[in-house]
Amino acid sequence: MKQSLFLVSLSILIVSCCSSVQDKKGTAALIDNPFDFLLKKKSVDKLVEKNHLALVGKTGDLKAFNRYLKILDTGNLVSIAYTLDYIKTCIPADDVDRDSICFLFNMYFFKIANRFSDLLETKYKYLIDVMGKKSNTDTLKYLADNLTKCGADIYPTEGIYYLDMLPDYIYDNFKNRVSDGVREYWLIRKGELKEGFSDDASMLISFVQLYLRVKRWENFLEKYPNTVYTNEAHFYYDTYLETLMTGMDNTRVFDLDSNTLEPEVKFIYEGIIAEKPVTRTTELITSYYNFLSRHNFKDNDSIKPYLQAIHHSSMIGVQPPTR
Repeated sequence: MKQSLFLVSLSILIVSCCSSVQDKKGTAALIDNPFDFLLKKKSVDKLVEKNHLALVGKTGDLKAFNRYLKILDTGNLVSIAYTLDYIKTCIPADDVDRDSICFLFNMYFFKIANRFSDLLETKYKYLIDVMGKKSNTDTLKYLADNLTKCGADIYPTEGIYYLDMLPDYIYDNFKNRVSDGVREYWLIRKGELKEGFSDDASMLISFVQLYLRVKRWENFLEKYPNTVYTNEAHFYYDTYLETLMTGMDNTRVFDLDSNTLEPEVKFIYEGIIAEKPVTRTTELITSYYNFLSRHNFKDNDSIKPYLQAIHHSSMIGVQPPTR
């Protein structure tokens, strides 16, 4: 199964802690129930305002930030808002480790979001029930506002719900705090998060849009080959390229009746082949097109070993990223 950036190891960023962060006692105001507060008016704002008082006058860096994360409750969604406030209050925008701080915040966000998602359909199903109501109640407004303050929203996929990041969240909060490469990474992801990618193994964008994503990530990696998000950029490039070559379970590149390459996809391949200058993507699609032509552009058992030989794989039978 393809792995998203949620599973990237934090070990590359975990460093020893320094003493510039306040002690655990009296820090990061806690609440009794980790999720009931989401249904109350401006509760995240109030909690962050209270917690902010402990941060005023403090200074920090990457080591201090790691220390701060360790005293927060990963079972509490408001910890995301505490964390962002710590960065903005205590860490200079031009800190030498600014990109790593952004990356670590990104990973911490999903550590909490994934835990929250795991509980949505069980312990906190009442939140889903609240969201399912058609009326625009005050409770729904409070829920939406509090989630927004934590940079999150609840999204459906295949009949279940999960917590994910708002498209603009990291870009808007870090665009003036990171290097050009990381800023461009999040500008690209901002657009992709808004569009979405798949639902129920069906592609939410066109094949033309898919190829534009392939080119965008190829250009990004050419321009910025070494950022803290290089692995993630390669993941998106490979995922979109492999989807362009094989489709996904419910969006096929081969017609299910004729077993022949879809005319739209064939036309896109031919356009790629004609592009100049020649890039890695051009070479891969040209080779794949020539391979398919030898099989009369029919789906066949040789495709899987062919892809393996060029260090790629099929997206058929794989759960693709939703966003």
